[in-house]
Amino acid sequence: WKGWAWAPDATELRAFAGHYERHGALLPDAAVEFADGALFLTSSNRRYRLTPAAPDLFGAQTFAYDEIAAVAFVRGPDAKVIALDWNGERYGRR
Repeated sequence: WKGWAWAPDATELRAFAGHYERHGALLPDAAVEFADGALFLTSSNRRYRLTPAAPDLFGAQTFAYDEIAAVAFVRGPDAKVIALDWNGERYGRR
C-alpha cells in the first residue's frame, strides 16, 4: 500500500469520479463518486469507500473490518483517468 502516504485534495479526487464498465464481468458497471470529501465506488448494491494509498491507488472497503481490495486507476497519454482495475478486472471509463 506504499505507506498510505498520499493525501490528494478535493480537486484531485474529483478527477476519478465517473462511470466505468466491463463487458462480461460479474459486476459489469461501477460508479465512482466524490461525496463528503471522499471517493466512493458503487457496483451492484455495494458501496465501497476508497481510501487513498498512493497516486492512483486506493483501498476499497465497505466496513472497517472488511478485507481491503485494491482499486488502481489507469491514465491515458494525456494524464486523464481512462479506466480502473478492481478485482482482477479492467473497467473502462464511459
